[in-house]
Amino acid sequence: MALQIDPIERGSLVDEVLQRLEALIVGLTPGTRLPTEQELCTQLGVSRTSVRAAVQRLAERGVVSVEVGRGTFVRQPDTQRLSEQLGLLVRLDRESYWQVTEARRIVEVQVAGLAAARRKASHLEAMRAAVETMDGAMGDPARFAAADEAFHLAVASAADNEVLAMFSQQLQAMIRTARNEIFTVIEISPKAQEFHHEIHDAIRRKAPGEAMAGAARHLDEMETYIRRMLAQTGRPEPLAGKDREDADEGAHASR
Repeated sequence: MALQIDPIERGSLVDEVLQRLEALIVGLTPGTRLPTEQELCTQLGVSRTSVRAAVQRLAERGVVSVEVGRGTFVRQPDTQRLSEQLGLLVRLDRESYWQVTEARRIVEVQVAGLAAARRKASHLEAMRAAVETMDGAMGDPARFAAADEAFHLAVASAADNEVLAMFSQQLQAMIRTARNEIFTVIEISPKAQEFHHEIHDAIRRKAPGEAMAGAARHLDEMETYIRRMLAQTGRPEPLAGKDREDADEGAHASR
């Protein structure tokens, strides 16, 4: 059955075409061929110029591949490319660091519980190696940060869920630069390393509840510590979550 898209009635044509195609692609598997350029023009009621411009944007983002003589096909998601793009977003917007921290609470706490239930010996070895590296790198921010990332990715791998592993990879990539910058101005928290040991031990003992609780406490302690230390250095730091909402409300109330 031919793929069908409702015609466009108003708005910026290229942007509208792009949105329609994005909505269509969400439900398609990699390798699916999109309707031809002429079919898209007819279904959407727009010119070839608008369709070509929208398809070109999708191709530049790696969402589709345009093969001369064959057509336009949905591409396999490129997680590395997406991670790099999202990492750039964080570098451009410091507030995003705290937004990512909020996202980590949602993802990594659940991942820790799954890891405790599903881990294998190879996962435990990877976590142990990362924890031992961090133990010896408390005075070496770059080395500690690399091992910290390796630890969290090992936990994600142990959860045995490709989707969650992809989310974890993206979240770690998004905070990589910001984390390295933060550790150049504040000391590494010894308490954070205690939580790494706690999470590793709970996963080793196959205790999902303890692993989840440890992950949650680790993220809470990390945010509290970083905010406090940045305040002591006099560095400005963004608001997150409820604090940002309260600040926005206060600003509106004062007008």
